[in-house]
Amino acid sequence: MDIVALTPTIGADVHGVDLNELDDSSFPIVHKALLEHQVLPTTQ
Repeated sequence: MDIVALTPTIGADVHGVDLNELDDSSFPIVHKALLEHQVLPTTQ
C-alpha cells in the first residue's frame, strides 16, 4: 500500500488497496491516513 499526499495540508491518494475490501491489517493504515490527510478521494 502506498499513500501519497496531494497537497501539504489536505488530501492523499491511497494506492495498492481496494477500499471496498479492506482487511483487518489494512483498515488501521487507511484510517490513520484519513485522520492525517482528512480527504482520501476515490475513483471507480
